[in-house]
Amino acid sequence: MNFHEWTNENGEVLILRRIPQNRLTNGNGKGRDFIWPIGVGSVVTAPDWKPTNKCGHGLHGWPWGFGLGDGCNYDIINDVWLVIGVKPNDIVGEIDGGAKCKFRSGTIRMEGQFGDAMKCVAAGFMACAAVIAKMTPCNDGKSTVAGNFGKSTVAGDYGKSTVAGNDGQSTVAGDNGQSTVAGNDGKSTVAGDDGKSTVAGDYGKSTVAGDNGKSTVAGNCGQSTVAGDYGQSTVAGDYGQSTVAGDNGQSTVAGDYGQSTVAGNCGSASVDGMNGLVAIAGTGRVRVGPRGAFAVAYYTNVDGWRFLTGKVGEAGIEADTWYVVLDGRLTKEQP
Repeated sequence: MNFHEWTNENGEVLILRRIPQNRLTNGNGKGRDFIWPIGVGSVVTAPDWKPTNKCGHGLHGWPWGFGLGDGCNYDIINDVWLVIGVKPNDIVGEIDGGAKCKFRSGTIRMEGQFGDAMKCVAAGFMACAAVIAKMTPCNDGKSTVAGNFGKSTVAGDYGKSTVAGNDGQSTVAGDNGQSTVAGNDGKSTVAGDDGKSTVAGDYGKSTVAGDNGKSTVAGNCGQSTVAGDYGQSTVAGDYGQSTVAGDNGQSTVAGDYGQSTVAGNCGSASVDGMNGLVAIAGTGRVRVGPRGAFAVAYYTNVDGWRFLTGKVGEAGIEADTWYVVLDGRLTKEQP
């Protein structure tokens, strides 16, 4: 069984997809814009469907969030995020050898922010990972590829999956696994609790879909994501993106022009560099470096959720300082 074959109780595969604010993407393989419909319940259909495992001639996405970012850059703050329910016979998976898929037609089941979309697919992600883990005959396996363009996968608990080369893919579908790519353009994913996912190279992507996981990218332009509570997501490089979709998480970018986001309550989000952007879609604390900006949510019984924003150098906001919301105002966190 593959990621794009796993279905929920409604017989659908939930596909994660990002689109720009104007809802226009190149969806027909001929350079013309495809307009995505608006609203939950809307049906979206590819105008030029061809059931091949090549990119193009279909609508693309990440089944249950597997392969997040594969084949497409994304903006966790400014993009519109969709979750689309698709019948498995309308899907072709492993596009160009990756985890992303394409589909003929589906129904929008959710649209909104990144964190909400990740939470929407999280249960299916974990259930799919659990089934894949049980398909392996034994646990404690080790899978290693020492070379370029390799793929290393362990479907079981306590496994270790490592790719020491460029453009590799490393995946562990089980608890307590470790997945590492030591090279450029690699992808590292752990679908299980307490896992560790690390990419030591530029342009890497590191994802942990489970609680208490750690996701780290030591390189520029990397993407690090944790879909679970108490997770840690770190990018040590410029232009990186670090995201935690869960409560009590920590999201950190140690570089310039980074983006750090926590979609949950009681989290910590920070960018230790110039021109950083931080957002918490829930209660928590924020910190940015010089010329940085942030947004943090807070809740009132009168009118529900609201956001407060700050920028270093304006209204007394200081760089490298933790801020929280207290009585509806941005306040320096007391040591």
